[in-house]
Amino acid sequence: MATLEKIRSKSVFLFCIIILALLAFIMGDFLTSSRSFTGPGTTMLEGAGQKVDVQEYQNRQRQMSEQLRNQDSDEAEQAILSSMLMEKLMDAEYKKLGITVSDAEINAAMGVTSDYAHPTAQQLIQGIAPQFGLLPTGQNVLSLINNPGAYQLDNQTAAYIRQLWAQTEQSVEEELMSVKFNNLLSGLYVANELDAKSLYADANNTYQVKYVTRDFTAVPDSEVEATDADYKKAYDRVKERYTLDDKARLVDYIQVEIVPSPEDLLAGQKEVEDALVGLMTTEGTRAIDGNTKFVKQNGPVTINALKNNNQMDRVLRNKLVSALDTLSANEVVLVQHMGNKYDLLKVIDITNGIDSINLTVISTIDQAANDSVYKSLKAGAKFEDFANVEGFSRGNDSIWTNLYSEPFGTIISEALVAAPMGEYIAYTDTTNYSGPMSYVIKVNKRNKPVKVYDIALMEYETEPSATTRTDLLNALTSYVNQNTTTAAFVENASEAGYEVVKDVPVTGSSAHLGTIPSSRGAVKWAMDAKKGKVSHVFKDSKNQSYYLAVAVEDVYSGDYLPYNSPIVKKELDTKVMAEKKAANVISQYADKASDIEAYAQLMEGQTQTANVSFGTPRNPVLNSSAVIGAIGAAEKGKVVGPLKGNTQVVVFELENVDESGRPYDFNAMSAQYNRNAVQAIGRNLFEALLGKNKVTNNSLYFGSSE
Repeated sequence: MATLEKIRSKSVFLFCIIILALLAFIMGDFLTSSRSFTGPGTTMLEGAGQKVDVQEYQNRQRQMSEQLRNQDSDEAEQAILSSMLMEKLMDAEYKKLGITVSDAEINAAMGVTSDYAHPTAQQLIQGIAPQFGLLPTGQNVLSLINNPGAYQLDNQTAAYIRQLWAQTEQSVEEELMSVKFNNLLSGLYVANELDAKSLYADANNTYQVKYVTRDFTAVPDSEVEATDADYKKAYDRVKERYTLDDKARLVDYIQVEIVPSPEDLLAGQKEVEDALVGLMTTEGTRAIDGNTKFVKQNGPVTINALKNNNQMDRVLRNKLVSALDTLSANEVVLVQHMGNKYDLLKVIDITNGIDSINLTVISTIDQAANDSVYKSLKAGAKFEDFANVEGFSRGNDSIWTNLYSEPFGTIISEALVAAPMGEYIAYTDTTNYSGPMSYVIKVNKRNKPVKVYDIALMEYETEPSATTRTDLLNALTSYVNQNTTTAAFVENASEAGYEVVKDVPVTGSSAHLGTIPSSRGAVKWAMDAKKGKVSHVFKDSKNQSYYLAVAVEDVYSGDYLPYNSPIVKKELDTKVMAEKKAANVISQYADKASDIEAYAQLMEGQTQTANVSFGTPRNPVLNSSAVIGAIGAAEKGKVVGPLKGNTQVVVFELENVDESGRPYDFNAMSAQYNRNAVQAIGRNLFEALLGKNKVTNNSLYFGSSE
């Protein structure tokens, strides 16, 4: 009872402690990731006052689904977001400048009121009009869209074509706006006589120099000392290169590839050996038909077809050709074993047949056109009569085709074998993946019969077992649980059998961590984590091919990466050490001689000659900005140097300037100068429009975190 009384007396105090603990927990989470409370709303990307909304992004993604089918989804997301932000920045700039495109201009560009459509529009027109027997004009396609009933066009197809037309109109409008913007931009640059002559001299003058060099990279590191001030000085010269448009993290990571264990490999080897025995003693491929680990391809093939199969791995193709030369029916062989992959071959049967036929082929757009072409040819028309006929898609006269590569499907192959020589036959292939294709075909020649092998090619790959996956996951999980700080994560990795990849930068715009696919979840974790924190274990969500753990080395939120960050330090180190070593060598020879020959003797080198043109600098020794600039400003006969080149200290003498290039033309040179200026701005247009504004990328907070 006394104990209960004590608890009751302390209940208010305990309640307060619990509340404070909960508040601390909530505030800690808030401070770690304040977005959990405030959130990015619906804005995925923002910069210079322009925002890309999640709904806009999803609409664009749906529009581009076909183009993005085979692309990395995380990379595609960032590319789409960047392009959408650029579009918004450009739209804002167009409004500021008063750039517009009228309906009349769009109609002309779409080929509605003009005979010459914009190339983007023309591509659409040529893809649609011939399918409906129309001449390829924008006017005809627009008529098709506005009056689908007149062309027996169903509502679904009409809606699809209408959507394509609207998208193309938008693309054409954007391109016309861009042209107007570029024209306006071009007008901002007007080269003067000095600009034009300078560009002319760079492109046409040839400077003949005599020079001698001394390699400074041979100077030992121990003979030079780079101070912190040296790094700061080098950093200040290239600081803009390290601009941070968004918050960044520097991380280290351990990636564990999920590969078969030795036990898995032995089990896989036994399974393949058992399959070989079974295939030898049973009919066909019955021994492995129920085993999903074997990927099987089977069917007839000839040696010639194999040799010309460029889609197959070259090494495997050559081994198959060699094996078929020696195998009989019902024989099986292990063709190839590489790592954890096996390729097995069984010859089911061997017959004789014709493998190659020479054809005249006319492909038409539909059955009606096919029937018309066929009747005309039977009535005496010639192949060339159809080159410009409406409804004619494409044709080839006298082409060789291999029947066992299935260019028209197996059914048409049988028809070609039986077709009368020299007579046209009409055929529609309904097996084509993109829809029925109609042909009119004539067999001109047939090769002599050859051996036809009915084969089964079986591929087996040893996969990591469930036990192996669990062991790898448990081991890495145990490691990160025992090494919960970045310092420990890095220091203890080698002893635990792991390799750490260090100093990898990530931002909210990083599609993945380094080059690791499907690692966007790790990027999100890093962007929310504090310095020194270690993550849980991430899994490859798509291919199940790795486990990943990440540790935060540093957090950057300023305008630039600092000069002493590992990334910057590593890049600057080469430059700073090169400058120090070059200065060391220069100090040994500066003002120690008065002519090239004396410098050659002093520097223990030989004099060389070279012709230098600034427009196309090809000499690797003289191709550094300092040396090139000095050559352009040098007086004839005067020794210049020693100067720091890329890897050598250079002393040179300008012997002559050849100015016998093409005649100077101010108009041509000024136009080239203006083009160069516009191209330079175009390469940096995004940065120019963004100005000093930063980009805020919230895309990490939309979608899965794993």
